[in-house]
Amino acid sequence: MQYLDKSDTRLKLALQATKSGMWEWNLLTGQVTWSENFEALWGLAPGTLKGTYKSLLKQICVQDRRFVRRVLTRAIRKKTNYRIEFSINCPDGSRRWLRSEGEVYSDGHPIKVSGLCQDITSDKQAEGVERQPQADQPENQEIETSLNTCEQRLNHILNSLEDVAWSATLDRFELIYLNPAAESIYGRPSHEFFQNISLWLEIIHPEDRPHVWTQRQKVLELGGGDMEYRIVRPSGEIRWLRDRLQVIYDRAGQPTRLDGVATDITRQERVIAALQQTNEALEVRLKERTAALEPILEQLHSLSANSPHLSSGSMPHNPENGEMEYVTVARNLALTKQAEAVIERSKAKWRSLIQYSCDLITVVSASGTILYNSPALERILGYSPEELVGQHGLRYIAPEDVAALKVAWKQLRIAAHGSTLSPTTFRALRKDGSWCRLEVTATNLLADEAVEGIAVSARDVTERFRLQELRQPSEAHFRAIFENAALGIALSDPSGEIIASNQALHQMFGYSEQELRQVTITHPDDTAADFTLYQELLAGSIPSYQMEKRYFHKQGYLVWGRLSVSLVRDPSGSLLFVVSMVEDITAAKRTEAALLHISKAVENASDAIAIADTLLVRFNYLNPAFYQMFGYTLEQLNEAGGFTMLFPDAKIMPDVLASAVSGQSWQGEVEMVSRNHSRRQIALRIDAIKDVTGEVVGTIAIHTDITERKQAEAALRRSYERAELLKQITSEIRSSLDPQHIFQTTVTQLGEALLVNRCMIFLYQSAPQSTLSLVAEYLETGYSSIGAFEVPVEGNAHIQQVLATDRAIASTNVYAEPLFADTLPLCRAMDIQSMLAIRTSYQGQPNGVLGLHQCDAYRYWTSSDIELLEAVAAQVGIALAHARLLEKEQCTAAQLAQQNLDLQISNSRANTKAAELEQALQNLQETQAQLVQTEKMSSLGQLLAGVAHEINNPVSFITVNINYACDYIQDLLRIVHLYQDYYPQPFEEIKYELQEIDLDFIIKDLPKLLNSMKVGAERINQIVLSLRNFSRQDEDEMSSVDIHEGIDHTLMILRHRLKAKGGSPEIEVSKNYGKLPQVVCYAGQLNQVFMNLISNAIDAIVSRFAHDHDALVIHTGGEGEIERISPPNYETTPKIKICTETRDNHWVIIRIKDNGPGMTEEVKQKLFNPFFTTKPAGKGTGLGLSISYQIVVEKHGGHLQCISVPGQGTEFMIELPIHHS
Repeated sequence: MQYLDKSDTRLKLALQATKSGMWEWNLLTGQVTWSENFEALWGLAPGTLKGTYKSLLKQICVQDRRFVRRVLTRAIRKKTNYRIEFSINCPDGSRRWLRSEGEVYSDGHPIKVSGLCQDITSDKQAEGVERQPQADQPENQEIETSLNTCEQRLNHILNSLEDVAWSATLDRFELIYLNPAAESIYGRPSHEFFQNISLWLEIIHPEDRPHVWTQRQKVLELGGGDMEYRIVRPSGEIRWLRDRLQVIYDRAGQPTRLDGVATDITRQERVIAALQQTNEALEVRLKERTAALEPILEQLHSLSANSPHLSSGSMPHNPENGEMEYVTVARNLALTKQAEAVIERSKAKWRSLIQYSCDLITVVSASGTILYNSPALERILGYSPEELVGQHGLRYIAPEDVAALKVAWKQLRIAAHGSTLSPTTFRALRKDGSWCRLEVTATNLLADEAVEGIAVSARDVTERFRLQELRQPSEAHFRAIFENAALGIALSDPSGEIIASNQALHQMFGYSEQELRQVTITHPDDTAADFTLYQELLAGSIPSYQMEKRYFHKQGYLVWGRLSVSLVRDPSGSLLFVVSMVEDITAAKRTEAALLHISKAVENASDAIAIADTLLVRFNYLNPAFYQMFGYTLEQLNEAGGFTMLFPDAKIMPDVLASAVSGQSWQGEVEMVSRNHSRRQIALRIDAIKDVTGEVVGTIAIHTDITERKQAEAALRRSYERAELLKQITSEIRSSLDPQHIFQTTVTQLGEALLVNRCMIFLYQSAPQSTLSLVAEYLETGYSSIGAFEVPVEGNAHIQQVLATDRAIASTNVYAEPLFADTLPLCRAMDIQSMLAIRTSYQGQPNGVLGLHQCDAYRYWTSSDIELLEAVAAQVGIALAHARLLEKEQCTAAQLAQQNLDLQISNSRANTKAAELEQALQNLQETQAQLVQTEKMSSLGQLLAGVAHEINNPVSFITVNINYACDYIQDLLRIVHLYQDYYPQPFEEIKYELQEIDLDFIIKDLPKLLNSMKVGAERINQIVLSLRNFSRQDEDEMSSVDIHEGIDHTLMILRHRLKAKGGSPEIEVSKNYGKLPQVVCYAGQLNQVFMNLISNAIDAIVSRFAHDHDALVIHTGGEGEIERISPPNYETTPKIKICTETRDNHWVIIRIKDNGPGMTEEVKQKLFNPFFTTKPAGKGTGLGLSISYQIVVEKHGGHLQCISVPGQGTEFMIELPIHHS
């Protein structure tokens, strides 16, 4: 213990030296405790903090408070360590920086948070972090109000957004926040995303999941970014989303969470897809038209060759009907201007078509110089058409694409006229310095006199390539996700044959992939539902499905899983494979079953249980017992106004509400009223319901109906009070010789106990005529006495019936009772409404009447009222008889006094002799009790002294002579050895005799025998000494003695009773002696007290352990103790324990305790009365404890107290003064 104290002191000094403090937050009770210097560390006076997490949080600066709460909440949720720095405002206006680091302790669930808090203000000042002191408290409140207002505005903005705003953790992507727009975009309730942390990945289109996972990892590395992907709504509808993500960092630069905003871009994607389809259709139709015109062009060329005066040309044309046409004109050079006008109109149409084409059309010379650009150049690359004319085209091509393009260009130049370069892509430089990707086709028209170059058609495919790159699945990333996923995943073909499965699935069910292909692990009861949904999925009726089902583990037990099944198709819509994801929800199912059991227990509880908000106004739940107890349903109680309606006295509600709001528990016994206005006594307990952060979110109230118990307690209390009253009256009757005092005390106590208006005792006299005379009267305040009067018995039917029996006669209404017909005038004169009367008697003869009057109202007399009155009447009857005897004795005494007076006048010697006789009688009465008390001790002391004296003489003779005997025997043995040495071969007769007596054994055993006799003699000397010291016959005066010596001598005398014999077990005596001084006392008398108390303890133990034959051992302690053997069972070991100690240096205390049967309170009350004993007849006189009490209390001025509980043994405590004045 001293070492622990030193360690505790060192810890306190270490905390003070390092400016540190320890704190602990109990998550189950919400209580926060801390070390002694913790409040000083925070700049607070001792006792300022209230011991709750909320009060601790209020001391932190407003700008840091939310950050601290978030860090602690995350640590509790993840059950990990934490480290945080924050600032606080001290009451003196200064500002401190603190660092707190600690650990979350859990047992499956978080239990407590324990941490160390250190002052780092000086470090922050050295770093230049410390700023000016914070503003005073009003400014802090203004800041907090502004922050709350901003927070409300932000929530309003987020709630009104059409885009999805979300926030999630970095590690497991658990959602922290999700605004209402998620329900309209995702088509799912928001709470599903919080319940299923993998739902965000499940709703993403299977083809986009690898891309999304890869992009998310890049966002975490880069700190932010955008990504586009598809989601599948529950209806099967596919939507496109653009998600803008941002990593949020704390002050230390560590990432804390991921925030994002998701925008629905489905409409834009559909427009882009439609444009792409339109362009592709146009390209197909253009090729078809070109193929159709080729024969016509050949004819024109043939015609031109045969007729040198003809020229021809063709151009594309897009009329109003939208179909592309080519206009071919063949003309004779001699045609009219009308034909030329037609040609000009065709050229205009061609220029218009090029002007508004989405594709870039460029004409390049054989050397690569740009000859012509269509207007689309400015839209695609940002250059005007004329700006690049005369420039070499390769200058605007990405260097890494130039080589491949040169090879293709060379092949096209040497190709035949009209040869076309297959579509190829390269990157081109925009005017703003960015790069775009172009898809190019080129036709060799170098031989065409009208063109004399290579016609190039280019289309901007930058966005298409970006989408294709995003959609290309990464096999490595997909495999990493597949293998490391926390969910079990299986890929199968439409028939159900497993293609691949991940490790999580193998661990979940205990089967390898090969084994899963050969066994069926679905529970038979879930097979039909799973098969139906699977068929609907394959048929296209549903896009995916989820269900909870049971599986058989390889070891035989059941595993609950949440199954999600979806299809993966290729771009053409063909089914590739089926994806099945299984989440192990066995623990959740067990928790659900446990909660169900708890719910059933609450539903079936006999106590009324209610759950409400913090102010106990709005209730959320009432169990059936609440309705049975108070008659309110949930709706009725809420409509009535809540918890306040149940209290007839609403004064208690502030205390209850204060405890509930502060997170504390409240319990007490209150009176509550039900809906039918009946009142009940309720044991009420109010507890706060808290979340993991310690915030109070509700209240639970438990009501136990204790009405019957309270009624029983009241009845028991009344019974006890009346028993005490009867005891007091009985004691008064027995202890007092004044009859009038006895009668007046009795009516007063009885009237006050039964709360009546009047209580009276009448004395019955049968001669010369039967009457009742009033001898004592009790009146309640406000009532006057009726004075001394007599009630005649003759003609009074009520009195005659009362005198005829020892049973009380109760009358609720005296005016309605026929017995009172003759005494109604008297009843009216005394204002009697109800009456309870009984006769008092002695040896079967009536000697009085005891009556109770209720004058202010009619009263129904209960059975307990009647029983108490009958018990008191029995004692009053004895008192009246004693009063009459006393009256006769007083008359006789008066006559004797007169005679004595006459004799005194005549003979003074006779008078003197009478006085001497009276004094002798008084002395005789006083000494009678003393003789009885000391008789046993004197006899025992004389007996012990005599026995000690008689034993001491022969024992002294034996002790003295045994030494000589030892010497003589040793001499004889030496002679025998000499004879054996000198006569090794004795005569046959001697040899025979030596064998008969076994001389060798005698020589060996005889010294041992003598030594045993010597030890026995010394033992007898010790016993004689103990007997002599115990008796103390030679000490009639007080002397200073050693209390321990007296106890030890007593134990020595009683040693034979402590040993096991017959059916009695051996009793263990353990002594725990304190350091006692010499005590001034009558040693012999105290030894008698020890003898009585230890003998009674032995008798009590023997009566309890009479049938226990386990061998036990006496532990006496000190010198000469018997060998210690531990008992087989401490609880069943018969044992006496003796302890001594001093108190205040003026008193010695001796405790003697046994583990016998104990005694009841009734026995304890009579324990020290003379001749009272609980032992069988012939086993005790009942004087031992009475004598001991007088020795300790009267002779020594000490105290003797008994402490006992039935079944737990008895302890006597002796208190003795060390010195006497």
